[in-house]
Amino acid sequence: MEVSFNNPQYLFFLLSIPLLIISHFFTMVYLKRRAFKFANLEAIKRVTGGEKAEFRNTIFLSRNIGLLVLRVLVLAFLIFSAAGMVVWIDQLTSQFDVVLVIDSSASMLADDFLPNRLEAAKVAASDFASKLSSETSMGVISFSGTSFVDSPMIGDIDLLRDRIEDIQIKRSGGTDIGGAIVSGTNLLLAKEANSEHARVMVLLTDGQHNAGTPVEEGIFYAKENNVRVFTVGMGTEAGGSFLRTEGV
Repeated sequence: MEVSFNNPQYLFFLLSIPLLIISHFFTMVYLKRRAFKFANLEAIKRVTGGEKAEFRNTIFLSRNIGLLVLRVLVLAFLIFSAAGMVVWIDQLTSQFDVVLVIDSSASMLADDFLPNRLEAAKVAASDFASKLSSETSMGVISFSGTSFVDSPMIGDIDLLRDRIEDIQIKRSGGTDIGGAIVSGTNLLLAKEANSEHARVMVLLTDGQHNAGTPVEEGIFYAKENNVRVFTVGMGTEAGGSFLRTEGV
C-alpha cells in the first residue's frame, strides 16, 4: 500500500490537532469551574457515587472524550481531503478469469533482457500468476506462427507456474498475434459460458504481426466476447541479438 498527496502543503494544518486537544480540555475545565458554583451538589454526589461532591470527580464527567475524538477525526479528514490524499493498493482482484498469451517465436531469444526475452517474459508471467488468488482461473497460451495451449483454465498456481516454465521457442515461423488473441478468447469462453467473472487476456510479445489471422480480426473477436486485452512489449530501444538459435 502506498499513500500520496496531490496538495501536500495542506498537511501543515495537522499541527492544529494538538491545539484542538489542548483547547478542548481547557474549555471543559474552565466551563466546569463556572458551573460548579451553581451545581446541585446532592445530584452530583449521587452521580459520582461519592460521599462528597468533589471537584475532581466532576472533571472526569466533563471531559467527553468521545466528542473530542470525533472532532479530531473530522478535522483530520478535512485536512487529508484538502491535501488530496490518494491510497494506492497493489492487489489483484479475484473476480476475473485471465489467459496469459506469451510470444515464443525465435526473436524472443534476443538478449536485450537477460538471459533473453522469453525467459524474462516467463519470470514476469510466473510472478503475475503467484499473485492470483485461489478463486481466479488462469490459462496459458504460447505462440509463434501457430498458437499452443500450454495450460487450460485452472486455479492451481504451482501447476500454472510449472507450465509457464516449460514454454520453449517454437519451430513454426512467424508471429501470429491475431490468431493468438482468437485462441486466448476461445480458451476463456471454454471455461464457462455463463461465468460472471470478467475476461482478461495479457499478451506478452516482442514483435509485429506477420502471419496468420489479421490482428484487427482478433481484436474484434475479443471485443465481441467481452475480453479485455492488455499488451506487454518485450524489448528495449537498443534491441538485442538472437543469432543463437541452436535447436530452433
